[in-house]
Amino acid sequence: QNLIMQILEMLDEKFENWSPEQTLGDVFIKMLPVFIVYKEYMNNFEIASACLEQALERPEVNAWHQEKRAVLGQALRSYLIMPVQRLPRYELLLADLGRKTSPDHPDYHNLILAREKVSNLSNNLDNSINKNQLAKKFSQTYSSFNGYDVIFNE
Repeated sequence: QNLIMQILEMLDEKFENWSPEQTLGDVFIKMLPVFIVYKEYMNNFEIASACLEQALERPEVNAWHQEKRAVLGQALRSYLIMPVQRLPRYELLLADLGRKTSPDHPDYHNLILAREKVSNLSNNLDNSINKNQLAKKFSQTYSSFNGYDVIFNE
């Protein structure tokens, strides 16, 4: 079962048993270790995008894509980016819930903690992606000097 469905099921259970003291932040805290799957997705996002672009160059794939786009209302690229946008959306949701929750409510500290942890994870993923992109650019630049004597720190 996918991550989103797990979160929805946990939230549905909370809503079915709703009371003024109900908590939601604990759902996100519980799911944080699973959110790491976004790292792999984000690390491979550029490759997946390039593969999609390459596939769309084939007339039969492009025709299929246009047919599906007409039915679904969005291009495949739009669906490909959705998981990348998920963590920032969770962070915004948790921040909004935290602002609208009284500090004396049982969920207040869970919401603040969950937002902080999601924010930290999102920042760590961004840093990891930036490092990967920098390493890739360095490798491309370095390989462009193939056949030349390059001297570093002379």
